[in-house]
Amino acid sequence: MKLHHALVTTLLALPAASAVQAASMNLEPGLWEYEHRMQIPGMPRQMPAQTRQQCVRQADLEKFVIEDEADCEILEHEVSDDAVSWHVRCGSGESLADMRGRLQTHGDHYEGEAEMEIQGPDGQPRTMTMEMRGRRIGDCR
Repeated sequence: MKLHHALVTTLLALPAASAVQAASMNLEPGLWEYEHRMQIPGMPRQMPAQTRQQCVRQADLEKFVIEDEADCEILEHEVSDDAVSWHVRCGSGESLADMRGRLQTHGDHYEGEAEMEIQGPDGQPRTMTMEMRGRRIGDCR
């Protein structure tokens, strides 16, 4: 379960980190609100959407930092004017997980989806998907 928590933390951090990569993407600095909704097939109750806010300043736009969590490796990270995509692999052996995602950026908002494949407690692979949305809600305070 510790690996699962680290994977979710890493996955949740990617859209925010992608927003600060805006120097070469179509995103603007300011106060941003992010919403993430995870879908886990076979779960009797789905997780509620998570929403948070983050101030993205001009200085943040010039850097891109994703901290390593639970032995994660960034295998692919591509940034274009209107999109960012990634492939991250975490863990090893029975605790191996792959995460792939893509965001479309539109200046003052973005939307995207990510998919995470992990091995379930019964040894069977499980796929979780996350829908992501973000929007600039104003200037930083």
